Amino acid sequence: MSKYFSLAILLSLCVLTTTQAADVNLVSSTSVFPSASGQTGTIQLIVDNTTDPLLFSDGVLGVTVSSSNPGVIQFTGATVFTPSFFGGLVDRWSAGTVLNLTNDTIDRLQGTSISTAGLDGNIPDNVDGGGPNLFLFAEIEFTVVGTGSTDIILGEIPGGAFLTQGGLGDVSGLVSLGSTQITVEGIIPEPTSLALASLGLIGVLATRRRRS
Repeated sequence: MSKYFSLAILLSLCVLTTTQAADVNLVSSTSVFPSASGQTGTIQLIVDNTTDPLLFSDGVLGVTVSSSNPGVIQFTGATVFTPSFFGGLVDRWSAGTVLNLTNDTIDRLQGTSISTAGLDGNIPDNVDGGGPNLFLFAEIEFTVVGTGSTDIILGEIPGGAFLTQGGLGDVSGLVSLGSTQITVEGIIPEPTSLALASLGLIGVLATRRRRS
């Protein structure tokens, strides 16, 4: 049975009154996965929208995702979460899009809000990301296919602004995108496994001696 790991990635989205860009940080719960090929895990993208929030109302929050080192993990699935509030009367996004998921890239993870809430921190019980203005935006599933390290990188979508908010327009300049690292280490055999392997080798040698 494969083990299941969860990796949290934190995106901080803040509107600042100075010229300094807001930070979009990716912070993992752990960077070490002592795992073998075939084991699975998740990457959670959480928007930290706690300071001068960007709402993305009548706008779009969209990013690309890529693994910098092919052959360590491969993406197997992704979901953009669109929770409902007030008994289903209001949704966070009018559409959640996952575009062109391959082993090492996702061309677009996008939430679109047209006459929907976006990241409205005023909605009661809006704590799916862990706090009043923390939002679970998306979740990415992956499978371990090798050993080594890879950076999981968030980037802007080529050919257009996909960080927009009605009334403000393109808010890409208020957001900087970062990365986090996954390290997959080789398996170290347990002492019991080593002992069994040694006994098996002794048995083989003893059998060969008796035949000779």
